[in-house]
Amino acid sequence: MELIRKEVNVRKTSIGIDNQSGITAVISIRPTPSHYIWDLFHNRIHAAIQKHINLEIVIRWTPGHIGIEGNEAADKEAKRAVQEGSSPDDQLPAALQKRLPDSKSAAKQAFMTKLKKKAHKEWKKSTHYQKINQFDDSMPSKKYLKLVKPLRRKQSSILYQLRTGHAPLAKHLHRFHKADSPQCPCCHQEEETVHHYLIRCPAHRSARNTMIRDAGMNATKMNKLLSEKSLLPHLFQFISTSGRLRSVFGNIPELKADDKNTHTSY
Repeated sequence: MELIRKEVNVRKTSIGIDNQSGITAVISIRPTPSHYIWDLFHNRIHAAIQKHINLEIVIRWTPGHIGIEGNEAADKEAKRAVQEGSSPDDQLPAALQKRLPDSKSAAKQAFMTKLKKKAHKEWKKSTHYQKINQFDDSMPSKKYLKLVKPLRRKQSSILYQLRTGHAPLAKHLHRFHKADSPQCPCCHQEEETVHHYLIRCPAHRSARNTMIRDAGMNATKMNKLLSEKSLLPHLFQFISTSGRLRSVFGNIPELKADDKNTHTSY
């Protein structure tokens, strides 16, 4: 519009735009995050009409600027401006010689990106990083929240404790003098860790075999058993059948098919 204003004896001009939402925004008066750009555009239109009396401006949709003489060159110049920088300030319209307003949405997006990078950096320093990373290398993220969304509160609590190793099993309880020995009270062969309980303990072989039969061999891999949504119903069935955590959590509710899209706390 500034170039049109600088021309001499212009009566009619046609502007080709390949962005339909941009064309719609030309006549929109609804405030938007980038509306100041359109205020500038309308200001330049007003200046051009003051110089060129009865100026007619036609804005057309041109898919990809196809068949418009000079637009291929204009496109190259626009890309060059991005790479090499804009024209000298004294050649720009006065309104563009100063710093443009910050975009609230862009500033928020940049801040959140920076915050996520910082959170991930701090998380890697955590003493729990190596333990949790085997289940979810995207932490901190919303992946875990999506995983536990269909779970009931009791199920969510159990899953969290198993993933962190802070489950009410002998190895963990012995650290806090809540168990006389770290040995498994069910088989008396090894320390009762989460891995021992879920994967190795012979006392729970029958419940484990049923889980593997129904869920497949992924149920023998703890990193998958505690992180894949499709395996959770089989995990909780194993916990319920084994009865090992019943003294702490009581009966463990099953995760049924109709629970997948609902969340009930009790």
